[in-house]
Amino acid sequence: MESKINLAQVSPVNYKVTAALVNQFVVSTTQFLNRFATRCDRKLQQVGSNMHRIETTLNILEAKLASISNIPTRPAQAGTAAAAPAAHPSAAVEPSTAQQVPAQTGTAPAEARTAQTEAAAAQTVVEAPPPPPEPKRHAVKDDPRYGKYFKMLKVGVPHAAVKGKMASEGLDA
Repeated sequence: MESKINLAQVSPVNYKVTAALVNQFVVSTTQFLNRFATRCDRKLQQVGSNMHRIETTLNILEAKLASISNIPTRPAQAGTAAAAPAAHPSAAVEPSTAQQVPAQTGTAPAEARTAQTEAAAAQTVVEAPPPPPEPKRHAVKDDPRYGKYFKMLKVGVPHAAVKGKMASEGLDA
């Protein structure tokens, strides 16, 4: 598609006008990007602050749960007893292995059943040792050194300020 305008007859655009337009574009784009970056930074700081607040609340709740002595044990401990023989392969024989061995050695089906029965008996005899008792943990919230910091958090002092105060007094945050 050809242009019907003869460019030889059109006067050139003043270079000062072109420079001013380019400068205006650069300035407006820079201002937009600066505002955008500032807004993003502010939102990221809010998210970080919320995460710290939630993390502190979670730590306090975990400390409270740890301080309760009459919490019933979880039913998941039964699953750990089943997982313990798998952790020690020398302690128990897997039934799938016991089934494969007679087939590979060419023994009779009666001998295969005997091997399976012995493997099942070995599994029932081997029990997982009871888990060691957990040492009594003292809750951080009960420590008198940290009491005032929990109170500061409770009244709404920002987490970063409490953490800085603790660090200035030589305590772990």
